[in-house]
Amino acid sequence: MNRNINLILAIMSCGMLHAQQDVSSLVELDSISDVVEVSKAPNKLINAQLLHPVFAKLKTMDRGQHEKVRFVHVGDSHIQADYLTGRVRETLQTRFGNGGLGFVFPHKLAKTNGSYSINYSANTTFTTYKNTKPYDASQPVGLSGFALKSAASNFGIEVLVKEQINQFSTVKIFAPNKGAAFDFAFDSRVIETTQEVKSAGVHKVKKGEAISTIANKYGMTVAALKSANGLKSNNIQAGKTLKIPNRGTTTKTVNRSEYIPLGLNADANGLVTYHADKLLSKIYLVPQKNANQAVLNGLMLENDADGITYSGIGVNGSRYADFNKYDLFFEQAQYLNADVMVVSFGTNESFDKMDAQAFLGQLKTFQEKIKAVSPNTVLLITTPTPSLLYRKYQNTYLTDFADAIIKYAQTEQNIVVWDCLNVLGGIKSVPQLLKSGALAKDKVHYTKLGYENQADLLSQAFLDAYFEFNLTK
Repeated sequence: MNRNINLILAIMSCGMLHAQQDVSSLVELDSISDVVEVSKAPNKLINAQLLHPVFAKLKTMDRGQHEKVRFVHVGDSHIQADYLTGRVRETLQTRFGNGGLGFVFPHKLAKTNGSYSINYSANTTFTTYKNTKPYDASQPVGLSGFALKSAASNFGIEVLVKEQINQFSTVKIFAPNKGAAFDFAFDSRVIETTQEVKSAGVHKVKKGEAISTIANKYGMTVAALKSANGLKSNNIQAGKTLKIPNRGTTTKTVNRSEYIPLGLNADANGLVTYHADKLLSKIYLVPQKNANQAVLNGLMLENDADGITYSGIGVNGSRYADFNKYDLFFEQAQYLNADVMVVSFGTNESFDKMDAQAFLGQLKTFQEKIKAVSPNTVLLITTPTPSLLYRKYQNTYLTDFADAIIKYAQTEQNIVVWDCLNVLGGIKSVPQLLKSGALAKDKVHYTKLGYENQADLLSQAFLDAYFEFNLTK
């Protein structure tokens, strides 16, 4: 496990934006060795009554009737690695049934970290965009916070789930124009062809030969002969071997991939979709025949069973503002059909020393944009996790963010809140979390153990609220 933890920290630390700022106003935390007991908030959801329609669907499933409940968890690097979301997915699917992985993105092809549940491979490289870069309206950044673009006419992306539990029967494309540039294929085959290519020869310099004489012999200029051999002057020595390009042609064997398209289909929303009559472990994404280029924002993988899907959408170093600035994120979010959207930001905003009201303003903007496209989705906001600023200062910004979120929830009663910050013990719990092995050495990220502990607490808070619903309904 240590190797995995070190790997994830090495990758994720690049995503957390730690700008060097004035620290004169910050309070240094007591020595990490001074571990003291901290008071923890009750592990309960605020405004859990907003989840009653979701609980009613879960109760329907418990009665053996057909139902599927979709969760989507959006956040920063704490979410991208899929440790937290993967654990919640496992817990809820064990309790209510496995409806599929949900929304996924091939982070590996974007050369960044992601879920280990799926292996992605491709026969080409892609241009990558992500929402933490300066805003550019021409960049097709969508639901995943990323975009992969290729103009290759014969690319193929292999999607291979590693475990039987994650097999799927339905796959949907999330991309500009609802994925019209893509098709699906089951199999790839290697086609062996031959083509003629120009061949090169060699000439061994004899005593007394001049470079001009050799060039004339092979019908080429002195400049071309020098360029082919990296010569800077006309001086050559007897015995030296010179390359003579274009001495004729030869036959070369070339291999290329060929895919057998399955044909385009569309779901009720017009998204390119394929549905199989059996569970699949592998499928290929290929370009549609007449497409000039293809842009991918992600995939939805589901099965035909009743149960839970729990999608993770995370971008290292991201903030509310990074998701708010791309309209394509919200345009595509409506097609998730999310019953619950869990949202986890605040750590990166704290390194910006953002004012709590400005932070709350970004949260409200996100909320308004989601509600505009998906009015029935319940938003469950988590407060940030305890961490330090610059490895040694109390991060009071996190307390301010949590207080603002909770006050807003209690006043407006239009969002559900899980107070992760204070359930874990608040900002003074950092020494304890570090000593327990939950907090990583950078004192910002968490270890796999730490993320799974958060996942267990979040799952328990949700299940407790569902249990209380069942007692009264």
